[in-house]
Amino acid sequence: MRPDYPWGLKLPYLKLLGPDSNRSVFARRRIRTKRSGDLERLLLSLPPRLGGLGFTIPTNLSAIEFDASMTVTKPLYDLILQKKTHYPLSVFEAQIQAKKQLHQSKQQQTQDTAANLLPQLSESSQRSMVLTQEKGASS
Repeated sequence: MRPDYPWGLKLPYLKLLGPDSNRSVFARRRIRTKRSGDLERLLLSLPPRLGGLGFTIPTNLSAIEFDASMTVTKPLYDLILQKKTHYPLSVFEAQIQAKKQLHQSKQQQTQDTAANLLPQLSESSQRSMVLTQEKGASS
């Protein structure tokens, strides 16, 4: 069982809250992180093969993933409503086909995002993004 830390802080930050700690050091450490803008967030959310780091942005993905889940599970949902006792092969194949289409549309959307993002970046960021795309992600 994981111990509960106050405010969701990890052990290094808890040491800063000790009885003989300097509270201003704690505040400076927590505030020191630079807030990134939307452009940087989008760049970091791209997959590594397109020049990003693969970070997810839940607010951008939630609607897409919900729709994907509804599309893939719709045939099974219909069977449940019809009170069918067996799972036909045609339903299974329909789900596989839906997954393939969703995967292709997600890839296309990611590539479109990268293409739209490229002209907005600084010249050095554009060069490194193009270089990364040419090299591809190492596996």
